Amino acid sequence: MLLITMIGLGWLLGPRTPAPPLPPELLGPDPGWLARAERLGRLRRGLSLLNLAIVPLALWLFVSSGWSAALRDWLTGHGLRSPWLLVGGFTILFVTGLTVLTWPLEYVALLLRRAYGLSNETSAAWLLRQLKLLAVTLVLTLLAAEGLYWLLRTLPGWWWLPAAVGAVLLSMALTYLQPYVITPLFFRQTPLADETLRAAIQELGRRSGVPIGEVYVIDASRQGNEGNAYFTGIGGATRVVLYDTLLRTYQRDQLLTILAHELGHWHYQHVWRALALSALTTPLGLGLIHLLLQRLLPSWNINTPADVAGLPLILLLITLGSYAVLPLQNALSRHWERQADRFALQATGDVAAFQRTFADLARQNLSDPTPPPLYEAIFATHPAIGRRVSEAATGGS
Repeated sequence: MLLITMIGLGWLLGPRTPAPPLPPELLGPDPGWLARAERLGRLRRGLSLLNLAIVPLALWLFVSSGWSAALRDWLTGHGLRSPWLLVGGFTILFVTGLTVLTWPLEYVALLLRRAYGLSNETSAAWLLRQLKLLAVTLVLTLLAAEGLYWLLRTLPGWWWLPAAVGAVLLSMALTYLQPYVITPLFFRQTPLADETLRAAIQELGRRSGVPIGEVYVIDASRQGNEGNAYFTGIGGATRVVLYDTLLRTYQRDQLLTILAHELGHWHYQHVWRALALSALTTPLGLGLIHLLLQRLLPSWNINTPADVAGLPLILLLITLGSYAVLPLQNALSRHWERQADRFALQATGDVAAFQRTFADLARQNLSDPTPPPLYEAIFATHPAIGRRVSEAATGGS
């Protein structure tokens, strides 16, 4: 049923025809990269689908087999009788095991990037990065789990309402803190040093009515050769971030195109809109989980919703719910990307630079510019590059 729902929503909301191919003049001096990008795209799509399947399957097996209840009993038998300690111990062991379970697929993704010349990251550096990600995940999950189970113990009938408020506040805090706390764990970030480019960016912002603070550069080349940029943060922490790999090979008009696109996200307040949407939908989702827990928990030797052995079931329901709304979420994301594209075209007035930039990004990242439309509809957060290049000729419509 979940798969049928995703396919149906993807067909209704997403593109129903393949993206147009890139024009020959944009393929560069070696058009052979296109075939390599298509092969890599097929491999990555299979890997991503496998990754999507393994987590809910592992969660279901863990709770339905009785292993979750057995882990709770083992921790209780070893002296963790305080509910705070029990939740903490269970969360650390369970989340660590679940994360490590996904590492083989993550490592295969690294091997693919190496094989296609997208990364020179060593296995040791990759493992260190995974350990950092695990540490961040554990800290955040511990905070969320302790708060959730405190609410389940104190407000068993209404826990989902304050939990939704807490989830939204945590999301806002993470969005604000990401540039200051999380990004520095993985990258070195420095203000853009090119004064001429900085002045051109300031002029671009002045013409388009977007106040520009600092533009940062991160040393993404430590992990790979791909090029990217993104807009992050809220309030005083908002910033545009460029990969250092862009500064090495892209011309000035291309960099301004990329920056104008990111400024479009600021102009349309997409981060705030995403947070507002989360504030509306999270209570509905948690309220539904509250109703489902009443029916499902007794089947698996889980005493009450406040029993920490139910954590994998809660995570399973959250995961399945996120999959069900994935086509809607990604359709909205693609709409926002198109808005940012139109803003970039209006701000720069340079269609040729826009088309050349995105074709070069596809070549640099070996991104398939014409993925299957159903896959694009369900799983893609950005329109296919072939589609974006084609739409730029009509102003990004």
